[in-house]
Amino acid sequence: MIAPMIHPVSSFRPGRIRLVSLILATLSITASAAKTDVIVLANGNSITGEIRSLSRGKLDFSTDDMGTLSVEWDKVTSIRSTTRFQVQTAVGFWFAGTFPPSDRPGWMVVAGTDDVVTLEMASVVQIDRFERVFWQRLKGNIDFGFNLAKANESTQYNFDFGLKYRGQKGFSQFSFSSYLNKQEGSDYSTRNYLENKTGYYFHPAWTAFGIVQFQQNEELDLAIRSLFGGGVGRRLIASNRMKWIAGAGLSAGSEKYYGDDEPTTFSSEILLLTEWEAFRYDRPKLDFTVGMTLYLSVSDWGRVRTDFSSKLRFELLKDFFLVFGAYDYYDNQPSEEVTSDHDYGVNISFSWTFG
Repeated sequence: MIAPMIHPVSSFRPGRIRLVSLILATLSITASAAKTDVIVLANGNSITGEIRSLSRGKLDFSTDDMGTLSVEWDKVTSIRSTTRFQVQTAVGFWFAGTFPPSDRPGWMVVAGTDDVVTLEMASVVQIDRFERVFWQRLKGNIDFGFNLAKANESTQYNFDFGLKYRGQKGFSQFSFSSYLNKQEGSDYSTRNYLENKTGYYFHPAWTAFGIVQFQQNEELDLAIRSLFGGGVGRRLIASNRMKWIAGAGLSAGSEKYYGDDEPTTFSSEILLLTEWEAFRYDRPKLDFTVGMTLYLSVSDWGRVRTDFSSKLRFELLKDFFLVFGAYDYYDNQPSEEVTSDHDYGVNISFSWTFG
């Protein structure tokens, strides 16, 4: 029989015991000190926890006993924290600092290194923790929809992926969407769209942006379209209920159509774009987004293209949504092989959001 190995207490060095005790004590102090922020609600209730972020009218607030809460910002009348945050107002101004107590309900104090400002809480639309690293500033979504119909023996799927980074001085936004339709006895019909947009805030309400875009659409007989451009945009509305932006710019790109013996053609266009978002955090949570870009050709005067899309997002569970989408791609001078100048449709998908 083999006797079990027993380490006598004397084999642990006193220095090692002190080191372990110090680490445990430090972790205990850190854990207990991590959630000392305080918010006061309109009904007078005070909650202690940790402010994570404010975005789209929702304050994410972490607590020990109730987990992470999503509190509607207009229900908060007071906020206090010794942690440094970045704060953005509806008109686009940024402030950085801690949140000392305020003696006025509905107002918050931001104490920076050099100055102290008092802001009406209704005017605040964004709060981010100052120490958050790059990957913690990422937000995104993954949408997937699938439809199988026996009547015409067709299979359809749609996939969307979005990723956005937003900082104090600018943003970067990547999006990709793909659609496939297969019917018995016919070829596949596909549509793919990839875009990356990067912007720099040079004024509280103004943004300079650059855009890179690639498209493929068999319905419009488009094998590949590439676009590179840039311009300026203005924030027309920014609140905790909606956002509206509009912009204009110039682009250059190339096109190639299926079955076209002509070589790849190059073009330049004027861009006019707008996007409107509305969101509600009462149950059930709803997001509604409408975006449209108008392309006016400079190299082929008289040609007009439009890209339109809309999404209604209905929350089923936390971070999981049912999405109703609609799209319309229009070209008043499509390829000669195409019988329609529109490609439009609707889809239903499930979505997971993160960040």
